Amino acid sequence: MYIRAKVLIVVLLFIFLNPSISFSKITSEQEAEVFLNTYCFELLNAVESLHEEQKVLVEEKKWEQFYEKGSLILAISNIYGNLCKY
Repeated sequence: MYIRAKVLIVVLLFIFLNPSISFSKITSEQEAEVFLNTYCFELLNAVESLHEEQKVLVEEKKWEQFYEKGSLILAISNIYGNLCKY
């Protein structure tokens, strides 16, 4: 549960600190689609990055950190599954 809270905080910080997102208003379905596609793409990039970090951690046999990254991947995957339609 602690990891999910971290992911939620990171996502919220990303949204609120990115001025193009936090101060813009979506006024059409097309704009909403573009925003959601971009957001979903960023989620996929985060999962890919974490997965690459996991590969290094396996080689270094740092299992605790490996599982922490796995928890983050799981949390991001849940967000992706709820919001993204691919």
